[in-house]
Amino acid sequence: MSISAYKEITEWDNSEFVVPNHTYLFDGKSNILAYAKASNDELVILHKPLAMDTRRRKFIKVKHEALDSYGATVVLDVPNLENTPHWSVKSDSGKTYTVTLESGRYTCNCIGFAYRNSCKHSKQVQEMNEKIKQHFGVEELQQTIDFETQDPETAKGTKVEHFGVEE
Repeated sequence: MSISAYKEITEWDNSEFVVPNHTYLFDGKSNILAYAKASNDELVILHKPLAMDTRRRKFIKVKHEALDSYGATVVLDVPNLENTPHWSVKSDSGKTYTVTLESGRYTCNCIGFAYRNSCKHSKQVQEMNEKIKQHFGVEELQQTIDFETQDPETAKGTKVEHFGVEE
């Protein structure tokens, strides 16, 4: 995950409003950590990361002294997966994503989850966990699911990377 500054270059056609194109400091995903105002370059630091829908918007990576200086001081809260139930899920495209279970909620590091707070990877793990919990009477399992061969009814094709019961 790389913290970087991006200047928005979106052309706002047919807009009723004047939309300024600020320069944003992103956390490596679509979360804004800070931004520099387009009008006067004033730095605005956010108290917590703010999700931004970047669809249909254009950005270029830039060097911005104030944002880069602030970005060098930011420590991102990266979850410690050693103590968190997590699953590696191989998608149809061949990419591997990590689904985690925190405070009873499944999350995924794919771009779809970042936009919708939901994705097929997290749903698949949650459904599989429910079936396994019902069948075996255990709490949580850590496993890799291959979506190309996965049969959710019989769990055939599941590649088990690590099989462990959380106590």
